[in-house]
Amino acid sequence: MAGPVVCACVIMKSGYINDEINDSKKLTEKVREKLYGEILRNCLCYGISVIDNDVIDSINILNATKQGMVNAFMQLGAKPDL
Repeated sequence: MAGPVVCACVIMKSGYINDEINDSKKLTEKVREKLYGEILRNCLCYGISVIDNDVIDSINILNATKQGMVNAFMQLGAKPDL
């Protein structure tokens, strides 16, 4: 399996809506790069986790993804409402 797996979570400012933000796999690289800056400018906080291929090989992709999401969540500086 290829690696790494990258997980992220974000808490946006109250009331912020951007219909362009969607599943990153459905967006072009150019749009992802544009939205990255847009998200950083309009979020309260975010977390990013990278799980390398050795970990994926040892615990499988599902568990590596779960671990990555927990790691990203733990980086948040605020408690999410939802």
